[in-house]
Amino acid sequence: MARSRIIEGVPALGMPICHQDCSNRDDDYIEELIQGFEILHWPPIFSDAKLSLSEAISTIRGLGTIGRGARNCVHTGGLQELSATDFHSFADDVERMCEGLCLDCAKAGTVNLKSKCGH
Repeated sequence: MARSRIIEGVPALGMPICHQDCSNRDDDYIEELIQGFEILHWPPIFSDAKLSLSEAISTIRGLGTIGRGARNCVHTGGLQELSATDFHSFADDVERMCEGLCLDCAKAGTVNLKSKCGH
C-alpha cells in the first residue's frame, strides 16, 4: 500500500487530476522526479537490491522545490511548483502508513501496528 501511494501519489502532487478533463501531465515534472530518485523511468522499482521503501521515503524527503514545465489548469489551482515542504509532508504521511510494518519485527514476531519500532 505504501509503495502504491508513492508510485501514484508523488506524480499526483504535481499533476492533480482535473474533473473537467484537462490534462495536467507534465513531462518536465516527471523528469525531475526521475533525476531525484536517480532512476531511468517512473515508477521506481522497489526491491531490496534496487530501492527499499525506507530509501524511497528518504529520497522524497530530500527532494527540493520542483517547478512545473507547464502550469496546471485553473480547475486544479494553477499549481506552478512544489516546495521541499510539500515532499517532506508527503514522506511523513507515507511513513505514518508504515508504522508497525517492519520486516525485522515481523520476523521476530514482535509486530505492533500502533507504534514505530527502533529499526
